[in-house]
Order: sequence, then C-alpha cells, then structure tokens
Amino acid sequence: MPQPAQKPGASKQNYETPDAFIVAVKLLLKVDRFSHDFAADGSNKKAPTFFDEETDALSVPRWELTLRECGALWGWLNPPFGNIRPWAQRCSQTADAGGH
Repeated sequence: MPQPAQKPGASKQNYETPDAFIVAVKLLLKVDRFSHDFAADGSNKKAPTFFDEETDALSVPRWELTLRECGALWGWLNPPFGNIRPWAQRCSQTADAGGH
C-alpha cells in the first residue's frame, strides 16, 4: 500500500492531546496534575503554566529546575513534530538530570 504524500513543514503542528489520554496518563503516573505544559497555546494547554511559541520552552535552560521550583514532579509535552530533534534531546537531558 502506498504511503500518503508527505508535506514537510506544511502539516498541522498543534494537535491537542485528547483529554481521555491525559486522564489515563495521570492515572498511570498516580498524579493529579501536570504543573507545566512545555509546548502548548491557550487553546490546547494541559497544565496551568504553559510555554507557547513566543515563550519558547526550548529557551529555558533546564526543565527539571523549572518543575522543582514549583514543587512539581511532572510536566506535559506534546511537541510539534515537524522538527522533533530538539524536543527529543531536551527530554533526554531532563531525564538524565532527574526530571520527568
């Protein structure tokens, strides 16, 4: 079966994570909330504090410190997948530093 034509840079990048999925993840992690959403906007955020394109979570030096400053353990991330590499690298760095 042929694959659909790819449109690099032209596909929608701000899909909202379904609420049912968020509920399932919270149950799995045994958390009641995420403190920060690292890639969101006002219409699709999954945490009270969020970073949008303007505030740019990738410019924040260390996410695990951002989380710890508010006494939180968990942040949420549903990144734009058009350029996933920097997001994946940051997740790896955050995990290595003890963040979730």
